[in-house]
Amino acid sequence: MKAATGEVVSAEELGGAEVHTKKSGVADYMAENDRHALALCRQIVAGLNTKKAIDIPLAKPSERNTTLASSTASSRST
Repeated sequence: MKAATGEVVSAEELGGAEVHTKKSGVADYMAENDRHALALCRQIVAGLNTKKAIDIPLAKPSERNTTLASSTASSRST
């Protein structure tokens, strides 16, 4: 970086864990060390394939709106 811009930048500032978790939002988790990383992995895997409760009442639609579907399909073909 110094050769290109004259600016002294650390490896962390260029794209370390803190940049990706706190600034850009590309990553969701940042581990302190290997043990913490494994604990985070276990926590994530434990939550896979779990059903979430839906707090809103669901109802079946009373009728199908075919007008919207056909107008969308015709606009795509042109």
